[in-house]
Amino acid sequence: MGGFVRGVVIDAAIIGALVYVGLSVIGVEYTLVLALIAGLGEVVPIVGPIVGSIPAILVALLDSPTQALIVAGFFFAVQQIESNIVTPFVMRSQTDIPPILTLFAVAVGGAIGGIFWVLIAIPAMGALRVLVLRVLAPAEREWVDAPPPAPDGRQGEPA
Repeated sequence: MGGFVRGVVIDAAIIGALVYVGLSVIGVEYTLVLALIAGLGEVVPIVGPIVGSIPAILVALLDSPTQALIVAGFFFAVQQIESNIVTPFVMRSQTDIPPILTLFAVAVGGAIGGIFWVLIAIPAMGALRVLVLRVLAPAEREWVDAPPPAPDGRQGEPA
């Protein structure tokens, strides 16, 4: 669970920094505040980044509709990068869950029960992975009287 919280904080910091740089380049006012809002939006999966982009688009709209469209496109690109690259790899490094399992957990969580299940999907997948690797797999090896795996991960010689 601690790894998940660290992963969320790292993810939020990366996206906040990326949004700060992007909005600065685009020329939007109040970039620091808008980047903090976008970073905080990362704490809530799926809908958080969308809600976090709305203030930036509205501030850009006050300047010009063209700038608002550019900001909306920028946030779309950031969301794609975050969902498909940043979050899976950050969660892999912090929770020791492979990126494909992270994406699978979020998809299944959303399909099962909406936003609440999306929020707990990655910690639940981590707990399930620990249960399988630390409890069920050793019990199954003991049950079939198979030797434990060697330190290099290969199966040892039968006893």
